[in-house]
Amino acid sequence: MDKPHNPDSPDHVRPSSGHVQPAANGPARAGGAPSAGPPALSAPDVTAPAPPLTLGGWLTSNGPYLIIGLFLAGWLYRTFGFDGILRAAMVVLGLGFVIFIHELGHFVAAKWCDVHVQTFSIGFGPALPGCSFTRGETTYKVAAIPLGGFVNMVGEGPEADEEEEYPRSFKNKTVGQRMFIISAGVIMNVLFGCITFVFVYRFRGIERPAAVVSQVEAGSRAWEQGVRSGWALTSLGNMQRPYFDDMKVAVALGSTTSPQTFGFRGRDGQDYVKEIVPNRGENDMMPVIGVVPSRRLKLPPSPRAADREMPVYYSSAAGYARSFDLQPGDVVEKASDPTRDGEETAVPPGEQGWVEVCRRLRHLGGKPMTLKVRRAGKVETVEAGKGFDWGDTVLSTTDAQADPKLGPFQVKELPLALTLDGKPVKDHEGNAMHDPFEYRLRMKLLAGKPAVVRVRRKGTANDGELVSVLVPPAFHVDFGMRMKMGEIAGVRLGSPAEEAGVAKGSTIVGVALRYAKEEAFDLTKKEMGPVRLPDALARRIYGDKKRTDPGKWSVILTVMGAPKGDQTEKRKLPPIVWDATWRFDEESPYNPASPMAIPELGIAYRVTSTVEDVESGSPAANAGIQKGDVIHEVRSREDTKTRSAERKWGHWVKIKSIRDGDENVYDQWAHYFWAMQGHVDYPELEVKVFRDGALQEPIALEAVADEKWPLDRRGVVFVLDTHRQKASTLWEALTFGFDRTLGLTKQIYLNLSSLVLGRISTKSLGGPIEIAAQAFNFAGEDLAIFALFLGMISINLAVVNFLPIPLLDGGHMVFLIYEKLRGRPASENVRAVATYIGLAFILGLMLFVLYLDLRRRIPWLRLP
Repeated sequence: MDKPHNPDSPDHVRPSSGHVQPAANGPARAGGAPSAGPPALSAPDVTAPAPPLTLGGWLTSNGPYLIIGLFLAGWLYRTFGFDGILRAAMVVLGLGFVIFIHELGHFVAAKWCDVHVQTFSIGFGPALPGCSFTRGETTYKVAAIPLGGFVNMVGEGPEADEEEEYPRSFKNKTVGQRMFIISAGVIMNVLFGCITFVFVYRFRGIERPAAVVSQVEAGSRAWEQGVRSGWALTSLGNMQRPYFDDMKVAVALGSTTSPQTFGFRGRDGQDYVKEIVPNRGENDMMPVIGVVPSRRLKLPPSPRAADREMPVYYSSAAGYARSFDLQPGDVVEKASDPTRDGEETAVPPGEQGWVEVCRRLRHLGGKPMTLKVRRAGKVETVEAGKGFDWGDTVLSTTDAQADPKLGPFQVKELPLALTLDGKPVKDHEGNAMHDPFEYRLRMKLLAGKPAVVRVRRKGTANDGELVSVLVPPAFHVDFGMRMKMGEIAGVRLGSPAEEAGVAKGSTIVGVALRYAKEEAFDLTKKEMGPVRLPDALARRIYGDKKRTDPGKWSVILTVMGAPKGDQTEKRKLPPIVWDATWRFDEESPYNPASPMAIPELGIAYRVTSTVEDVESGSPAANAGIQKGDVIHEVRSREDTKTRSAERKWGHWVKIKSIRDGDENVYDQWAHYFWAMQGHVDYPELEVKVFRDGALQEPIALEAVADEKWPLDRRGVVFVLDTHRQKASTLWEALTFGFDRTLGLTKQIYLNLSSLVLGRISTKSLGGPIEIAAQAFNFAGEDLAIFALFLGMISINLAVVNFLPIPLLDGGHMVFLIYEKLRGRPASENVRAVATYIGLAFILGLMLFVLYLDLRRRIPWLRLP
C-alpha cells in the first residue's frame, strides 16, 4: 500500500510499499504549456540528487531514528539477551528481503520493457550511511525506515505530463507492458513463496498437526454430535487423511448453515461419520466445531536463553517432581526433613511413606534431598536428581492396577501410539512415541496418589538415559467460594440426559444419586457447587467400595425453568443412567465462554460469576468476598523466567460473554477455574467484584489445595503432536510446494471474503506489530522454519497487494483493464476520486489494525 510523500527521493514522486505507482492514479498538472526542457525524445531533465551527507550531518538529521533504534536494541537485550538482538536482526533482514523481492520484480520488468528507472529503494526516508549509490541512470539505496520500498520510474509522478513524447516513460508503454510491470512484484512474491515451500519440503519437511482430537469443547457442535477425545479424523468431505490445519481452515471458511461430513476412527477401531454444522457463536472470532489437536508425550525442546527455568508449570506437582534411582521393592526409611534444615528423619511405612516423601518434596522446593533406602538387606543413600527436563520423552508410568502398598516405582510401559495404518508414531529422531490417551487414563486412575513417570532424557532410544521422576499427587486449588449454577447450555445427542428429557435453558437446582433399587440420596451443598459437581459425582460412583458396578448408578436432577419457561417451577426429571464408558473422555471449558460438562450424563451447563456462598475461613472469606458479589474482571500473575523471580500482575480481563445479544452476561467462571488447575504457574488471582451497584477495589486471592479433591493433571507440558510432511523427491517437493502456494492463496482470499461477510471477526486481524512479533518468534526456530514463515508472508503480500483497491497494484490493474477495454484511460476526475478513496481506506485500515495490535498488548485499550 502507498506510503506518505517522500521528499528524500530525487524527483519527489510518491513511493509505494511493494509496488510501482503509475500516473494513471495521480492528479494532472495544472496549466497548459509544457515547461522548457530537453528534446522530446531524449531523457527528461531529472534534478540531480543532493550530495551525500557526512557521517556527522547524517547523525544530526537522523537523531530521532537513531535514538529509537538504540532504545529498541536496549529493550531487546534486557528482555531477551543477545539472542533477542540476533532474532530482531533476522526479522529486519527477512522482511526486508521479502520487500526487496517485490520491488525487484517491478524493477526487472521495467528494465525489460525499457522504462527509465530513477530510484530503487528498500525502506523510506534518508538512506543509511554508505547504503546509497548511483549506477547508470538509477539510484539504489537502503533507507532508514524499513516499512516498505519503492521503484520510481519516469512518467509516474506529478511531472508525468512533461514527458508526453519520451519513449522510455512508463506512461508511454503499451497497456500490456504496464500490466506486466504492475504485476511483476506480485508474481515475484508468489514465486518466492513457492520456491521457499519447495525448498523446505525437500530438505527439512513441514510440521503439520495430526488430526487427532485431544479434547472436545463442552457444549460445542462436535460435543453435541458425540465426537470423543482420542478419535482420529480420516476424512473431511472429499478430502482423505487431512491434517488438523486442513480441518481448521475448512471449518472456518465453510458454511455455517449446512453440515460438513467428518469421518472419524475411534480408539475402539470403529469408523464413525458425523454431520456437523460449524458454528460461529457470539463469542467466537471464526466458525469452529469445538475440538483441540492432540499432543505427544514429549516435553518441549531446550529453549533459547532467558525463556524459562523448567518445562513444566512452577506451582504444579510436576514443578516439584524429582528423579530417584529406585526400583520396585526398595523401602524408604528416612528422607530429608524441611522442618529440620534438611536433616533425614523417618517416614511412615508403606503407601503413607511415599505420601510423606512427596509432601517433603513440595516443601523443599528444589533444594537438595536424600533418602535412606533399604534394598537387598542394606541401607543406602539415594540423592534426588533433576525432575522433568527439556526434551524428555515419556515411556512408562506407575502401574495404576498394581497394589499401592508396593509403591509408585511399580512402573508399566505405555502402549505405542499408532497411525491410522497401525504403524508406530515416531518423532523426528525416529523414536517410537507412546500413547498419550493411555497416559491420561492412568493419571486419572492415579489422581491423588504419588506417581512415577519414566522418561528418556535427550538422546535416541539406544543412548538416551532413562530417568524415573517421582511426581507428587495433585489436588484442585480453590478459593472457598461456591458460584451460582447457570443454565444448561447443551445436551449431547443420544446421551442418557437426552433420553431423560433434559432441556437446554433449564437450571439444575438439585442432584440426587441412586444405586440400583436403593433409596436415592442428595448431594451436599458443597458437592452441588457447579465446578465441583462433575468430580463429586464421579468420586461418589467410582470411589464406592461396596457398589462397584457404575452402570447401576443413576442421577436424578431437579431443574427449574425450560421447557415451559416458568423460572419458578421446579421439576424432578426421570433417573438418568450413568454411562461409565465416557469416564476418560476430556470435555473441557477451554474457551472463556465455554460451559462445564458431565461426560457420563451428556450435559453441559454454564457457571456464572455470581458468588452464591463463601466458606468460613477460606481465602475468599479472609479476603472479603461476600455472598452476592459478581466477579467482573480478573487478572493473574505473569509467567516468569524462574520460580523465584518477582511475580508481576498481568492485565485485567473482563469475564463477560455475549448471550442472545446481551453483552453483559458474566458466566465465564468455568473456564477460569479450569485454567487454574495445573495450567498456570501461580495459583493467584486479583478480582474486581460488582457489589451494591458499584465496582469495588481489586481483591487479591490465593487458592489453596484441597486434599479431598484430587486432580489428574500434574502440570506437565507436552508438545503438539505433529507429523513431518517431507518430500522424498524433487518432483514431490515441487508438487507439495505448488499445492501449498495454491492452497494458501485460496485460503487468504476466502479469509478476506469471510471478513467482509462477517463470518470471521475483524478482531482476528493483525497489523505490523503482530507480524513483527510473529516473525520474532519464528526467528527463534531454525532457519527453515523462519524461511517458511517468510514464504507465507510473501504470499500474503502478493494477495493483499493485488486486491482491486486504488493505490495498490490491483487497483492500478483495474484502471489498466479499463483502459484496454475502452481504448483510453479513465478520466482525471475518476482517477483522482479513486485515489483519495483508496488512500482513505488504506490509512483507515492501517490505523484499525494498528489499534488491534496495541489493544492486544495494552490493557487500557481493551474497551468494553
